[in-house]
This record gives sequence, C-alpha cells and structure tokens, in this order.
Amino acid sequence: MTRPNLFWAFPWEPQLNRETVQAGLQLVADVGTVDCVSWIDLTTSGRVVFGRIAEAIGDCDVAVCDLTSMNLNVLFELGYAISLRKPVWCLMNTEGSKEHDLRWKSFRQLTSIGYAGFGTSTDIRKQFLSCRPPRGRDHLGAVLAT
Repeated sequence: MTRPNLFWAFPWEPQLNRETVQAGLQLVADVGTVDCVSWIDLTTSGRVVFGRIAEAIGDCDVAVCDLTSMNLNVLFELGYAISLRKPVWCLMNTEGSKEHDLRWKSFRQLTSIGYAGFGTSTDIRKQFLSCRPPRGRDHLGAVLAT
C-alpha cells in the first residue's frame, strides 16, 4: 500500500517563512506516514517548470498551501488543486501578526480541510500529527486514511 502524498506550495520570499515551512515539511515527512514533495523538489536546472508542478498536484492526495503572504504563484497552485478537487490544507504564519484572521476569513471557503496557524516548523508538525487542523471543516486524518 502506498503512503499518501502531500504537495507543498509556498513562496520563495520571505526567506524566514520559506525556511520554516520547509523545515515543517521535513518534520512531517520524518513521521514516516506520508510522502512530501514541494515545488522546490521539481526544479530543473534551477528553473521551475509548471508542467511538473501541475503533474505533482494532480498526483497528490492533499495540497498543502502556505497563504501567509498571499503569493500569486501559491494562489494559482491552490486554485489548480481546487479545480482538480484535491483536499487542501492551508497554512498561515500567525507569528507576530493579527492580520491572519482577516486573511483566513477571506479565503476559508477555498479549503476543504481547514487551516493551521504556525510560528515554527514544530507547530506545523504538531498540527499535522493532531490530524485536526484548527478551524477546519473536515478531519485531515480521514482524508489521509482513505
């Protein structure tokens, strides 16, 4: 039996946020229950090729999208995942800002699982392991168990 596959979409900038999400991705992958791939894993000669990203989103069981900075590429990938009826789990860095609640209220209808606030990579792992992202409508564990 194959493990569920998570595709991770996050922006290159800001650097600290990217590094936090990448570290969180690695912590989730280290749990050993899912496979994780990000757009960075799909670069060819240092270039991102959308066809590879589209294929990875098509192949994933869950799309994990960091909406902290509302990056246009990440929003496009989120929309593409939604168009494929993929379960979507949104992340938003809640460290040091109260704007995340306003942003979440604007985008909450786009996620099929919910969103998890994070400040550190450990927070991302903790939310994943709890299998119940806060403010979510569905249970992440149920999606990954199917």
